Amino acid sequence: MKIGNHTVNNIHARVKSGAGNNLGLAFFKNYRVILNWNKKKLRLIEITKAGNDSYKNYGFSTLFENEGIYVNRIVEMSSASQFLKQEDKIVRIDDTSYANITEEDYCGFYRDGYDNGTDTVSITVTREGKEFTFQLIKTELL
Repeated sequence: MKIGNHTVNNIHARVKSGAGNNLGLAFFKNYRVILNWNKKKLRLIEITKAGNDSYKNYGFSTLFENEGIYVNRIVEMSSASQFLKQEDKIVRIDDTSYANITEEDYCGFYRDGYDNGTDTVSITVTREGKEFTFQLIKTELL
């Protein structure tokens, strides 16, 4: 890891609550940051060494709750940010219905993803009792 003119290799850092151990966001712009909350570890991969420095995504993540799939997070500047709202219930993606999904089926959905191999996906959600269908376009995120 390089901080300013200093290069640091194979060092462990520990941050304690209440401490002033802050790194500015500009520092992280050259790294992919992977947080493992279970193991309480942070991994930084320098972008120039990562190989593929970008990837495309539809711009949202999901959550299984109350026997349904819900929009959990939305990436700013993605096509999802123009249409989806947090807590929209996903009832269909392309030709696959998710209206009555089990937790076990959601695990497969989460593991396998919902990428249809194209740059667009049709998503139908319910919001406040009404059904909406949107076309989302993959957005380059990194």
